[in-house]
Amino acid sequence: MPIAKEFTICQEDKPGTLGKLCQALADQNVNIIAFQSFPSEKGKSSIHLVLDNHTAAKAVLDQQRADYTETEVAQVKLAHRPGELGSAASRLGDAGININYGYCGTEAVTNASIVIFGGRCRCDSGVFLPEVCIDYAGDVLSEPLLDGEDLG
Repeated sequence: MPIAKEFTICQEDKPGTLGKLCQALADQNVNIIAFQSFPSEKGKSSIHLVLDNHTAAKAVLDQQRADYTETEVAQVKLAHRPGELGSAASRLGDAGININYGYCGTEAVTNASIVIFGGRCRCDSGVFLPEVCIDYAGDVLSEPLLDGEDLG
């Protein structure tokens, strides 16, 4: 399962701010692979972006003086048919992996639909380690489904 870098950007929640950010990325030829935005606190929005060029995106965000963080997320390609998301989520849950959030996007090269999962799991020591969780989730989701198909 591919691991992707996700940018979480905190911006003012007002008309035009998202457009300005997206245009600045586009001006540097940075493509948005997956996107999610929602109000996070009074007057602010939280924007989650997975982008095709991490280095160029970071330069744009720094130039814009954006308030952002980076994290690793799991990028899963699922077939477009009933039950695929349910199967993936159930398998992760059965393995003790909690999905904190998820959203959809489009794979850059193939235009295939993808799901971005952000989550945490508990290792034997009781510590939450996102990178371990993602590696483990990759193992869980790469096992064949009952009908012989592959999620990853």
